[in-house]
Amino acid sequence: MDVTLFAQHVTLHADRSIKSKDAMGSPNSKSKKPRSQSQDSSRRSLQNRRANMDPELYARLQSEAKAPYRGLRRFIYVAFTASGVIGGVVFLAQIASGDMGTTTLSNFAIQLGVIGLMVFLLRIDRAKD
Repeated sequence: MDVTLFAQHVTLHADRSIKSKDAMGSPNSKSKKPRSQSQDSSRRSLQNRRANMDPELYARLQSEAKAPYRGLRRFIYVAFTASGVIGGVVFLAQIASGDMGTTTLSNFAIQLGVIGLMVFLLRIDRAKD
């Protein structure tokens, strides 16, 4: 992530946290306190940065803020599924060759479980989109 993208990412998160604090108010006060000039100026500064940002980049940063590490999670799901398939093929070959050791069937079942779990998690992750 280059420096400008990181700065824009931080700006987006700061803007979201300011909005959530404004919406919630402070937990100890019953009435909403007026904002100071420094808060107003920092809010305007964040809004100006967002207005100057590329809309495509802003949309990408917003989607990343809503679902952090989506790409990494999907990569892990696919990698573990591939590992389960390779392990399943190996244990299936052992079963087919007649090597029915005590652990062969249980290891094959574990590989099938890994494949099933990863497919399930990937479907849940895609359904959130």
